[in-house]
Amino acid sequence: MTLSIEAGSEFEESLQEFNLLLELAVQADENDEDEQYAVFLKCALLLLTSKFECFLEELVEEVGDWIRTENVPCSVLPIEISTHYTHRRSCNVESHYNQAKFEDIRVSSTALAKFWLDQDSGDFEIDCKFSYGKHGEKEVAKLLRRVGVPDPFDAINVEIEKADGTTQQVDMAGIVNSLTAIRNNVLHQNASPQLTHVFLLEKHACLLKFSQELVTHIENMLGGLVSQGT
Repeated sequence: MTLSIEAGSEFEESLQEFNLLLELAVQADENDEDEQYAVFLKCALLLLTSKFECFLEELVEEVGDWIRTENVPCSVLPIEISTHYTHRRSCNVESHYNQAKFEDIRVSSTALAKFWLDQDSGDFEIDCKFSYGKHGEKEVAKLLRRVGVPDPFDAINVEIEKADGTTQQVDMAGIVNSLTAIRNNVLHQNASPQLTHVFLLEKHACLLKFSQELVTHIENMLGGLVSQGT
């Protein structure tokens, strides 16, 4: 019943497209092609932020699939996971009631009862998508709460190595908010931010490190809980 999340390695592989854009940007910079340099960097920023959000959604989906496939009992899951599923089912019940779909209410209620009695997690499902049009630190935390990590920017420590060989802890919440703000300005205000390839490479390294630490954290957390409960 080991949980092995693939979203992390897929995220790292997907960033090859980002790396290609950075290489083109560096070439443009070396050739004093300022306009091309700026365009490549804007495209790289948009790609980096979208790939990161896709990684988070795929990670959450993987956890939900694993819980359902392995029929993991409710009693060993973090309360955030169990209550998220319950909320989704309860919303379905309300919708069915408003539409007079009484048999569907029975099915949903029975599934909830079996889940909380540790009898069946066979129809377990997590909403793995960001709220439409919403991004940033709070939305990341909201999404990851559904897989038992309510405070990801406190639980996951990211350190980077400085030029002098020492390490420095990174403010990941600040990085996510900063990149989100720049991305929104590009998309919605047609802004031309003063980006550099060095800046984006630093943020790329931080997001990649965060993804690796997050995957390890969730694998250890859920795998350990399940081992204790079985």
